[in-house]
Amino acid sequence: MSEHQQSLTTLIKRLEAATSRLEDLASSSASSAAVSNNLSRNSVGGQPAAVSSQNNDAIVSGEVPPALAAYDELIEGPLKNFLELSKAVGGLVEDQSHVVEDSFIAQRDFIYITTQSSKPNIETIMELLKPTQQAIEKVCEYRENNRPSPLLDHLSTVSEGICALGWITIEQKPAPFVEDLRDSSRFFANRVITNYKNTDKSHVDWANSFVFLLTELQNYVKKCHTTGLVWNPKVS
Repeated sequence: MSEHQQSLTTLIKRLEAATSRLEDLASSSASSAAVSNNLSRNSVGGQPAAVSSQNNDAIVSGEVPPALAAYDELIEGPLKNFLELSKAVGGLVEDQSHVVEDSFIAQRDFIYITTQSSKPNIETIMELLKPTQQAIEKVCEYRENNRPSPLLDHLSTVSEGICALGWITIEQKPAPFVEDLRDSSRFFANRVITNYKNTDKSHVDWANSFVFLLTELQNYVKKCHTTGLVWNPKVS
């Protein structure tokens, strides 16, 4: 089997594994609270539109739930730094980084909903996860569609690591899942560092920034979602 075929097979298996974990989420008792399927992308600190919930005090007062505030710090810090360094490298790396941003914003929207709603049915959960899944797939397409590129190791660094956002599908202790994918990403990041350490430090800084982003994602998950993503039990 060629390296290209192996990479495609690995990607497909990861996406299939994430989908199967959604079935596990549905197996536990859960409320079927109505949650809007239509999300609008807003600036960090805002909320997706039309979330059905009886617990709107935090929204009215402008208070951001702790788990969401911590995720905003991830976006405003490590993610923002990665985006800036991607712009410095330019080309396909910069293009791919925009979709990475889309992936994190989509996940933020999903996390916001979990803070304002009890767990809905499996169909609703799968619908809510679609923006994140679609963005992840687009990130990975950059590697698969640009294998002749001299920036292939860069594209592979991100493609290997972006699936770490699938931690939201894991019920118990999702942090190790993020760690495993960070380590897969680091393999390609180290190749970038080796190839550019004596020629262009911006590429080295870029590679380190993405690994650091995943490390901070792992820390976020470990701190805010130690035993898995939790929906708001106070909302009926």
